[in-house]
Amino acid sequence: MPPQFTLEYALMAFLGAMGVLQFAFASNGILGMLFLRRLPRASAALGVAFVLAAFVWFFANGPRNVPDTGAGLDGNDQARWFATAAAAAFAVTALASSAINDRWGAKAPGEGVGLDALRHTTFARALARRVARMRIWRGM
Repeated sequence: MPPQFTLEYALMAFLGAMGVLQFAFASNGILGMLFLRRLPRASAALGVAFVLAAFVWFFANGPRNVPDTGAGLDGNDQARWFATAAAAAFAVTALASSAINDRWGAKAPGEGVGLDALRHTTFARALARRVARMRIWRGM
């Protein structure tokens, strides 16, 4: 399989996953993970645009209905590259949204566990608060 095809598949999966994440976070009010925190509907639209653009670009870029015996990816490679791209999309979303919304959520209450904490603060702040609580519990 050509590395170009693999790279293009991974990029399509990355952009698609990032779009799905933006749409899901916007739809569920997880403001701390949005690129456009003040405009949740625009974030949802941005997510849909990411997914559509990724698929249109990937499938318009050449013949993609290629068997794995030819130049295509076999199922194991597809699973590995999709999982890698989706994990990278989550990491980039967490880092970028924390950087974009850096000043937001500093005075938010420290309540909320898991994704609920991200309704009122960024991923970086929620992680820092969690680590600080773990240090207190362990007496560090």
